[in-house]
Amino acid sequence: QVRLTWASPAVAVRFVGEHNDELNDRAVPFFEMARLGGYGVSPSLGDTHRGFQKNRFFGESNLLMNLEFRYVVWQYKDLSLDAVIFWDEGQVFNELSEFQFKDFRESIGGGFRFKVLRKSILSVEAARSDEGIEFYARADTPF
Repeated sequence: QVRLTWASPAVAVRFVGEHNDELNDRAVPFFEMARLGGYGVSPSLGDTHRGFQKNRFFGESNLLMNLEFRYVVWQYKDLSLDAVIFWDEGQVFNELSEFQFKDFRESIGGGFRFKVLRKSILSVEAARSDEGIEFYARADTPF
């Protein structure tokens, strides 16, 4: 029995903020800076801002919001297929005095996540920003 359904819609929201400051008047090294861009799922990959290349933006500070609407479109026993529509909004800056609302960059997109026992094993997504379209295929979800 295969069941097509719109059951179990969910909204997922994630807010990220990071600030790095100089120590003893030494600049923050590049590899320690806050980074945005791509489909990162760990700090070493930068924070997820789909629609932009990995680590596209970097600075001493960042602010980021990821908003996703998720819903099950197919389910069979322990297997399921979720659809996701998302909006990512973020920016990086060096000094807190440089923060401006007009500097936020946005991207929108959608995709599908194949799950076994409610754990995503394949996520395929596309995102559009003012810099173009990026495609992602990963074994995990950004959050």
